[in-house]
Amino acid sequence: MGADFVIAVNIDEPFKKEPLDKFRKAGSVSKRMLKWALYANDAPQEALSDVLIHPFTEGISSVGQALRCKTRSASRRESGTQSSA
Repeated sequence: MGADFVIAVNIDEPFKKEPLDKFRKAGSVSKRMLKWALYANDAPQEALSDVLIHPFTEGISSVGQALRCKTRSASRRESGTQSSA
């Protein structure tokens, strides 16, 4: 058994270059390393998919689950859905 067609959805925040002053608080380096590990883990899996969907998740961290992140995520999903319709 196997899949004939694979659709992958990457919900991780994009991994991009950050300014050094962003790493002044305790824990910021470890969060960055975790994001990098998630990014590195997803790359080979994305290559195996037939279709890749990467929704706009910039600024919405999967590492921290604060309520304001969830609220921001919901409003961005709505605007993204409306713009793609």
